Amino acid sequence: MRNCRHDSRLASLFAMVGLLCAGGCAQQPPSKSGTLSGKRLRVTLTFQGAVNPFYHYYFLINLAGTQQVGEQNAPGPVPVLVPPYGNGFATASDGSANGFTDYVLFDNAQTPVTGYYGLYHVLGDPVNFSYGRTGGPVTFVTPDPNSTATYNRLQFEVDLAQLLLDSNGQPLSDAAAKAYAIGYLQVNVVATNIVPKSANQADKRTDALGNTSSLVTASAYLTLDLAHNQTLNLRNGDTSLPFVNEPKGDVFGGGDDSLDLTDWRIEVFQQ
Repeated sequence: MRNCRHDSRLASLFAMVGLLCAGGCAQQPPSKSGTLSGKRLRVTLTFQGAVNPFYHYYFLINLAGTQQVGEQNAPGPVPVLVPPYGNGFATASDGSANGFTDYVLFDNAQTPVTGYYGLYHVLGDPVNFSYGRTGGPVTFVTPDPNSTATYNRLQFEVDLAQLLLDSNGQPLSDAAAKAYAIGYLQVNVVATNIVPKSANQADKRTDALGNTSSLVTASAYLTLDLAHNQTLNLRNGDTSLPFVNEPKGDVFGGGDDSLDLTDWRIEVFQQ
């Protein structure tokens, strides 16, 4: 059953986006990144209820480097569920600070020009909130509360060259070429109602890849092998990926259909 609790607020917030990109946004927004490589990461996320723009939807990416042995074992991003919250949304699977290098964020704080999506790069220790906005996805679909096809769905594409930046967050001059040398990416989804800055904040609800219903099971992430594959097409329900397959009703901290991730698809392809 469709969750329409936030439909009126969604309709108001996305009115401008509807004017900008009626029929679904499929355009390249302004970005600091230079020449794009054409090698794309496409992400499609489906939730049990309507996407709530007053919540926060992260797609976390850890760029493990170029094609070298061992990078597939790099730590990946996992959700922050209990105090101390650190940055309020994610940390590394091995307990270190650097569990991700980039992320796409969807919420109402992002610009409507990029469909309320933002692309961010970690400029320093992510626990200390050192993030730089580097633009937005190259294409995106903004959820429409009046559409049965998109009201509960997020979809966007990132060019892999957008992930290749210097220590100041500026695009590398040879990013387009280096995009083809990326070996592995560790990725995760974190959907949460709040990003707490204090341990005193309560009622934090979160869902992520895999079974997020308990602290024991909420540590899954997915490694994308780009070193040996020109293209990837990974889906929820794949029997070879049981640790990241997504059950319904596994929101940590209490039920919330707008956060309950029920299906996902991640593709890497040449545009």
